[in-house]
Amino acid sequence: MPWTVKDVDEHKKGLTPSQKREWVRVANETLNDCLKAGGSQKICEGKAIRIANSKFSEETMEWTDEQWKAHDEYFGLADDKKKPGGSNVGKYKKGPFCGPAGGAPKGSYPVDTKKRAIAAIAYARHAPNPAGIKKCVCRHWPSLPACKKKEKQSMSQETQKIPKAALCFMDHECFAQVKAKDGEDQLTMVVYSGGIIKGHWYWNNLAIDLTGVSFPKAKYPVLENHDSSRKIAFSKKPKIDSGAIVIDTAEFVDTPESEEFRKLSKQGFPYEASMYAKPTVIERVAEGAKVDVNDMSVKGPATVWRKCIFKEASACVFGWDSNTRATAFADEEVELTVETVENLSIKEVNQMTLAELRQEHPELFVEFQAEIETDLRAEFDKEKTAMEAKFEQEKTKFAQEKADLEKDLSTKLSERDERVLKLEKKDIIRTENERQDTADRIWSEKLADSDIDPGIHDKVRAHVTFSQFIKDDVFDTEAFTAAVEAEIRDWESKLPKPSSVIGGGFGQKEVVDDPKLAAQDAEDEKLADDIFEASGGKREEVK
Repeated sequence: MPWTVKDVDEHKKGLTPSQKREWVRVANETLNDCLKAGGSQKICEGKAIRIANSKFSEETMEWTDEQWKAHDEYFGLADDKKKPGGSNVGKYKKGPFCGPAGGAPKGSYPVDTKKRAIAAIAYARHAPNPAGIKKCVCRHWPSLPACKKKEKQSMSQETQKIPKAALCFMDHECFAQVKAKDGEDQLTMVVYSGGIIKGHWYWNNLAIDLTGVSFPKAKYPVLENHDSSRKIAFSKKPKIDSGAIVIDTAEFVDTPESEEFRKLSKQGFPYEASMYAKPTVIERVAEGAKVDVNDMSVKGPATVWRKCIFKEASACVFGWDSNTRATAFADEEVELTVETVENLSIKEVNQMTLAELRQEHPELFVEFQAEIETDLRAEFDKEKTAMEAKFEQEKTKFAQEKADLEKDLSTKLSERDERVLKLEKKDIIRTENERQDTADRIWSEKLADSDIDPGIHDKVRAHVTFSQFIKDDVFDTEAFTAAVEAEIRDWESKLPKPSSVIGGGFGQKEVVDDPKLAAQDAEDEKLADDIFEASGGKREEVK
């Protein structure tokens, strides 16, 4: 183990899926608690199964999951908080919760404290099945005034003759086992597991209250089949361990029965165990009634030994029940003085409203009201403090996130501006280069078609630049071309015409002393100097 939902039908049949999950939860929690307390695996498993089964000994008028699903779809109650009795779903994290027992959603009607259990009873009227809520609350808090059963009891003390065989019994979770330890045989017996012995031939369903078992002697015999002539061992006082009566310290006697028992048990023979005790207080539970014993609920008809005296334990091949009663005990009777409590009838616990609580238990109502107010105020203060702390935390977080975003945005904007400037620079340079290339191409084409000496082309170009023809960031190539053509014509008109040579030959230039030609040469020289100086050249002074 631990158990799963698939294991439930082996121990308790007829449970709904939600009840099976609850059975698994109760059984596994009980098993873990028992093992932590030092109980053995076998004893603790038996105890866990008994307690889990006892939680479902009484049906609670609960719809199946399919019925509740159809109900919710029909009435539009998909949200658990909108379902009857589900207004506080999710508010309380700690269970147990009694909501499902009354048809309310899971997580509703918490009963982890006394005041919440009282509140669950008071507000049970809002659930589809208030009686189911009440029964669940009373299983957890049977001491509440609203849960105290109004019983009619008759008590009597009388001397009864009871068959001796009826005082010897076992349940099938009990065992007797011998193991070798440190060279010696050690006996372990579970003579009563603390559960309900169902269908006993004399007592019907029988439970023994472990709190009422007494062990007045220091030593007790261990027999075979409760036969005093077949002795096996003697033990010290048995222990009540993990909800069971256990013998773990015994000394074996030198008898054939003892030797055979030890030999077979060590070989693995499955001996069962039984106990013999005499009751002094018996509670008879009527049909329909229910009592609590050993952390279980026992439903009548049943018998509970509230007090008894332990006499001896026995190892048996098949245990001790209606089919294995010894012939020697068949007609033997024991005369006992027994106090008997008869539960004749039980009045069902009815729903109690706040008004009824105020009227029937005014002091409890005042206490309940004060506790509720204190609890609500404490929860409000706690939630307020938590919300304020969360608000401050969120505020700090928001401020930090804002600062981070602003820093990140500033960095990204700076990076963007830098990229934009680089792109703008690149675009401007590209545009300027394109314009320069266009202007150079126009100049080159026009100068190539002119009569101007290539040696002074650069000086001619300097007189018309493309920057003069840019308007609204647009290069006016037509106007630029026209200006270039006009500049070339101006230069051509003022420069001497190149001579035309026809044919070939040699000759000597005739030197003519003509004043007009000398004046023309001086004028041309001056014009050339002016043009050179206008183009940025520096005139040399003649000394």
